[in-house]
Order: sequence, then structure tokens, then C-alpha cells
Amino acid sequence: ERIGRFQSFDLSAENNRVVMTDERNNVLFASPGLGLSVMDNFGLTRAGGRDLFIDSDGNDYSYAAQEISEGWKVFVLHKTSIALANVLQHFISLFITLGFITVAAVLVSARFAISLSVPITRLVENIRDGKASDATPESLDVDEIHALYHSYYDNKRRIEYQQQYLEEQVYRRSMDLLEANNKLSRQAYTDGLTGLDNVRAMSERFSQLRSLAHRNNGRLLVLHIDIDYLSRINDTYGHDKGDQCIKSLGEVLRHCFQRDYDILARLGSDEFVVITQVFDWDVLSNYIDVCRLKIESSALPIGAGRNVNVTVSMGGFVAEAGWSQYYEDWLQIASQTMQSAKQQGRNCLLTREDNPRNKIAVPSVALASRDIEQHQGVFIEPLHDGLLNARFEHLRSSLSRSGGALMVAKFALHSHDADDVGLQRGCCRDLLQIFRRGYDTVAMLDEQQCLVVTAVTHREEAERLIERALYHLLKQQPAIESQLMAGAVLAEATWHSDFNEWLSVCDTKLTEIEPDTLRRFKLMCLTGRVY
Repeated sequence: ERIGRFQSFDLSAENNRVVMTDERNNVLFASPGLGLSVMDNFGLTRAGGRDLFIDSDGNDYSYAAQEISEGWKVFVLHKTSIALANVLQHFISLFITLGFITVAAVLVSARFAISLSVPITRLVENIRDGKASDATPESLDVDEIHALYHSYYDNKRRIEYQQQYLEEQVYRRSMDLLEANNKLSRQAYTDGLTGLDNVRAMSERFSQLRSLAHRNNGRLLVLHIDIDYLSRINDTYGHDKGDQCIKSLGEVLRHCFQRDYDILARLGSDEFVVITQVFDWDVLSNYIDVCRLKIESSALPIGAGRNVNVTVSMGGFVAEAGWSQYYEDWLQIASQTMQSAKQQGRNCLLTREDNPRNKIAVPSVALASRDIEQHQGVFIEPLHDGLLNARFEHLRSSLSRSGGALMVAKFALHSHDADDVGLQRGCCRDLLQIFRRGYDTVAMLDEQQCLVVTAVTHREEAERLIERALYHLLKQQPAIESQLMAGAVLAEATWHSDFNEWLSVCDTKLTEIEPDTLRRFKLMCLTGRVY
């Protein structure tokens, strides 16, 4: 029926030819004159850097193609010689038109120049012959010319002055706006009371310092500092004096830790944190203890000529930079150590060190409130394969237009023979605490497999999300610790439109994971733009 519709078209007055092929490029319909019969193979020839169709008589055709349903394609062919003739004809017409316009413009310009130059020429001749003093009209013309000249000159100066004034105003407003933006940036990253870094600035600087130390196989120290008995100062002198005490202590700490790579921040209330790189731990620990003694012996001003003496409790944690990439993990261990220092009498320094003889487990990394977006992620039950494919295609299409990257991760149990152990549906649903953005999808494939489809910006983010998901599932189901693993693929959204191809890569990566390995996931990255 479709082929009959094409055959009913009258193409005799057109230079175009039409060919319709099936999914195997076999001809279903072809216009007369192409030398093609039904079920012939329709092939294109590469010539001159482009694809052409060459018929049995040696005529070459350029083409435009459109794929329709069921893999069928429609090709519209146009003879190259006819196209070149049309281009040449248009080019000649354009050249003739441009020549005519050029001649007309020259004639009009000449006419206009003559009309302007004749009065001035006559005026100059009259002045040269002395007629300007005898004839009033010529004198009036000269005065008018002088008046017009001075008026033009004055207007030009006013315009230049106004332009300069406007440029100065724009520059001044731009500088004010830049200063306001810088001030807002400083306020966003600075503690208002002490002028030290706040938690936001500490988090960003920690990531930079940890990455640098990790590349150099270095170690880091996170030191948690808390003022002893600050409540007594608040009760005795007032909270404003307590704030002044905190500010004064911040100045002392600033002088103690002033190297370029030292990070000093106020966590809030009377708590401070120091993050720095460790080169010689014995030397650094002695230096920190000297700083503690300096604080103990210093009289901190609290205003109105009053000074107070305070002590601090310090808890430190030292480990290789690769121990964890989240500052929350480091700070949790340091805070626990600081609490131990308080329990041992305060005004002391206690430290813990992660080393081969004393391994310290990485605590859980709970999602911070700043990382949690509105709960819009979708959890799909196992029987809704159509919905899962639709969600995948919707996200892939959106990312294809914006040039984004897509990650598909499959979480599975290594042993498929265990009858009493499986992935609990509620645990997989709780992954929405991590994958909770509107385009995130979490799906249960069966009792052994759980799937995540999401968008990421770089490989490090993808690995971080997979690690968080693995930890979350293990925390909910400790019994599957030895069996749980993950295989994932990260690629540009244009990589492949078939969802099964993405799942196939995930299955391949799952088979590459050794049962006893510490790294419980494999990620294949198929794009260089997200490394």
C-alpha cells in the first residue's frame, strides 16, 4: 500500500528521483531511469569526500535520506550535473545584479558629490574675485557656513564629553558591582566573628589539599580544638565577652598555623579545626603541644581592660591522604579523640593515627543537607520494564541535547544460589536518599539485582556515588557484605540508544570483579570528557 502511494506521484516534471529501501537496503521502489529493480541492493559510493549514488549509465546523484518506521528508508536523489548547472545559473544572475547595483551606486554618488561641490566652488570663486565684499548674499553664505561649523564643533565636543562621562559612570558602577560580589564571596566563605574560614571554605580547601597530598603519597592531620569551660565565661561576663574570647583565641591560632597549606576554620560556637599536611609527625605534634601551652599562658582580652585565661582540648587524627576523600570522615575521628581528651581532664592533646598496625575504619558518610535535593527520584518495581526504558530514554535524550554524560550502575549479589539471602526491596528503595534528583531512577530487576540510572559530570563523582550506594546497602543488610558488588558504565548520552547495550556493559564489569577483592565495583568510562 505504501509503495503504491509513491507510484501514484507524478515526478515527470521534477529532477528528483525517489528510492525506498527496507531495513537490509533492498530496493522496494525506485523511480524510472535509475537502472534499479525491486529487491536490488541499494549502495552508495564514496567520492570526493562525500557519499554519492551512481546509476548504470554513470550519472552520479547527491541524496537526502529519511528513516521511517520498521527500518525503511526513503532516499531523494538529485543529479549532480543539474545541481551544478542551477548553481552556475544563480551565480551568473547574482553577478549581473551586483554589477548593476554597483554602477547605479557610482552614478548616484557622483550626482550627489556634484550637487554638494558646485555651491562651494562658486563661493570660493566669488571670494577669490573680490565679489564677497560687494554682494550681500555671498557674505551671508560665508557667515552661515562659519556658524554651522562652530555649531557642529560644539555639538561634537558635547557628545564626546557626554560619552566620556557615561563611560566613567559605567566603569564606576562596574567596580562597585565587582566589589559587592567580592564582599559577598568573602562573607560566604568567612566566619563572621573571627574572620577565619567557615565550614564551606574548609570543605573546598580540604578537597584541594587532600588531592595534592594524595598525588604525593602524603599524610594529613585533622585537629579538632574546643575551649574548656567557655560557659563559665558566658555566665560570669556575658555572652558578648565570650564571643570576644573566641575571637581572641582565633587570632592566637592564626599565628600558630600560618603556613600556606594550613587550613584554619571555625566550626561554630567554641570549636575550631586545623587541617594540614604531615611531613614529620613527631615534630608537628610537639609544635601543636607548644601552641596549646601558649594558649594556656596567654591572657585573652575580652574588652573593658579585662583579660581571661583559657585552656583548650585538642583531638587529632593522622592518616594517609587516600584514607577518605570526605572531610566528614576525618572530622568524626578527630572529634571522638577530642572528646576523649575532655574526659581525661581537658587541657591536653590526644591523637590517633591510622597505620598498618592500627587500621581505623572509615565511618559512614551521611549525605549532608547541602547535598540533598527535593525528593523527586523514582523507584520502579520489577514488572515495569516499559517504564524503566521510558525513563532511560527520556534522560538520554535530554542529555544528548545538552552534551551530558549518563551513568548506569547495576548492584548485584555474587552468589545467585543463595535461597535465604537477597536484596531487600525496601533497602533498594532507600537508595532514593542518595539518588533523589528528578531525573534519577532506582529499579529492582529481581531479588538479586538493583539498577540505578542517573546523570553525572565527571568520573570521580560517579565513583563516589557508587561507593555511597554500596555502603548504604551494606549498612541496611550486613549479611550480604561478602556477595554485594556493582558494575557500571559511564558514557556520553549519545554513545548508544539501546538500553540493553548499557546493561550488557554492566554485566560484563560484574563478571570482572574477583570475589575476595576489596574494591567491590568496576566502572567502564567510555568518554574522555568526564575524566
